Amino acid sequence: MDRSGKEQVVQQTHERLKDAQLVVRVGFTGLKVEQMNSLRREMERIDGTSLVVLKNTLAKIAAKDTPTESLFESLEGPNGFLISRDELVGPAKVLVNFAKANDKLVIRDGAVGGKVVTDAQIKALADMPSREELLARLAWVLNAPVQSFVGVLAAIPRSLLNVLNAVKAEKEKKWPPRRRRATSTTRRLPGFLKNDLGERNHGRDQRERG
Repeated sequence: MDRSGKEQVVQQTHERLKDAQLVVRVGFTGLKVEQMNSLRREMERIDGTSLVVLKNTLAKIAAKDTPTESLFESLEGPNGFLISRDELVGPAKVLVNFAKANDKLVIRDGAVGGKVVTDAQIKALADMPSREELLARLAWVLNAPVQSFVGVLAAIPRSLLNVLNAVKAEKEKKWPPRRRRATSTTRRLPGFLKNDLGERNHGRDQRERG
């Protein structure tokens, strides 16, 4: 890599370190090139995450004036740097699992939110639920009551209809419909005609009895 290429890589790494939430320093002596490339590809699948390999002198320059500068003060041997802008648990899980399957990869130390942490703390971070797992649990908690609530709402019209029908039936038992005392024509007659008609009907009933 020429000088211009090195300067570009240093600048890119510097920008990543400025915004990094997670940085992990790893040793990879004895690890095959294809294995390292495989790990790099896995990291690149996670948004804002990358695995950078730099000479120690260039890594120190890239880390200058960043929150994780103290992590780069004493570097020895070949080092790789996992840098994640947003994710914490996901990249740590991938790295720890890869180290379990490939003993040549050694987790040395790191930084979380600018604070230096040990390799044991990185491994403890990997044991935590990932962001996706936490979101899935949150979605379940939010959706379960909503589904029950929707079921209750759907049952309200049916329940209300059943109650109304029961009330109607009970009222009909206690108060059956009254017989109509007069025809619609009679109700429309003036009062004096209603009386006259009533007297005539009464006289006819008397004659029929006689």
